[in-house]
Amino acid sequence: MIDRAKTLIKHTLPPTTSMVDRRLEALDHRFEQIDNHIGLIDKRMDEMSRQLQTLLDQNKKLQDILEQNQRLSAALENNEKLLEKSTERLSDELSSCRSNTEKLEQLVTTLRGDVLTDRMARGGETPACDAPELIVSIASYGPRINYIEPMIESLRKQTVHPDAAILWLPSRDFPQGLKDLSSAVVCALYDAHVTVRFVDKDLGPHNKYFWVMQEYPESTVVTLDDDIIYPPNLLERLTAAHEAWPDSVIGMRTHLIATEDGEPAPYKDWVKEQDEIRDLPSQKIIATGSGGVLYPAGCLDARAFDPEGIVKTCLRADDLWLKVMEAAKGTKTVCPSGGYGLHYAAGTQEVALYHDNIDKAGNDAQLRRIIEYLSTLMPNVSFVKLIDDGGDKGNKSDEEESAS
Repeated sequence: MIDRAKTLIKHTLPPTTSMVDRRLEALDHRFEQIDNHIGLIDKRMDEMSRQLQTLLDQNKKLQDILEQNQRLSAALENNEKLLEKSTERLSDELSSCRSNTEKLEQLVTTLRGDVLTDRMARGGETPACDAPELIVSIASYGPRINYIEPMIESLRKQTVHPDAAILWLPSRDFPQGLKDLSSAVVCALYDAHVTVRFVDKDLGPHNKYFWVMQEYPESTVVTLDDDIIYPPNLLERLTAAHEAWPDSVIGMRTHLIATEDGEPAPYKDWVKEQDEIRDLPSQKIIATGSGGVLYPAGCLDARAFDPEGIVKTCLRADDLWLKVMEAAKGTKTVCPSGGYGLHYAAGTQEVALYHDNIDKAGNDAQLRRIIEYLSTLMPNVSFVKLIDDGGDKGNKSDEEESAS
């Protein structure tokens, strides 16, 4: 088309005109540029066509992948539904299996408990050792006995084992004796080698020391509360401290007794779980039974075993009674370094003594009655004077007494 245009122009214009020649040359150059530009456009069109085809191919592949993913997604969703149904069936089967296992365990525990109840009854009420050097003594009662398993299990796991362990229970709460205990409790007691003793005269928390110290006056006694899960090294630490301070009461948890105007301050003002006096025998601290307490033989004044005095003054405050009777004997208390937090067994605190003794200031009233009781026996001695470390002779031996 361009060549035809050039031919027409040559035939139309006079051949002798120089201006026309120059214009024709310019047109030839312009036409060459146009030809080149058209060639570039053709190449670009070819390239774009190839790119477009590539995009079309890729789009087709993507569509194929999308369709495949949709099929896979549908299959996956179906598999998830099947898996969910299978999981539900397995969960139901597992629950049924657990239920059957629990029933089987309960049956085994019941059968074992029946056998052990008879065995423990035939074994009598005497510990296996005739002259136990170290005795663990525990007291419990009706509302709390079914929660005692964790505490007994913690006793079984001790790194140091006692020569004997005794659980004291009031007969009025268990008229049929061992038969009134659940199979689980019987099994726990048997596995921990705990002897069960029933007492007709119920002295509440005092049961844990009152009877054992009289029956085994030469033994070292560790009292434990029935609602605490004790660390496995408790007895190891208590006995180690006893070797260091053989004449002192060892308490893992102690309070510092506060005084004012020559009298004990209200119990709420005492320093609870004190850290001021550690690794030092003192009359100013009182061991609390919840932490575990070791009593060396003969550490209490003989008047500690007056049941009528206990009933009249402090039936629900054994720690206070014991402290006064220790002070009356001149026995000091040591709190070893490195205490531990209390871990209460589940379900035990609804009927705990502290509700009355601390929350309702019952300790203050009971301590007053104990001091009044003591004043009738020791008219010229006050409790505050007894717990004065500066004036008290403490646990000195006879040789130390004469030397001083």
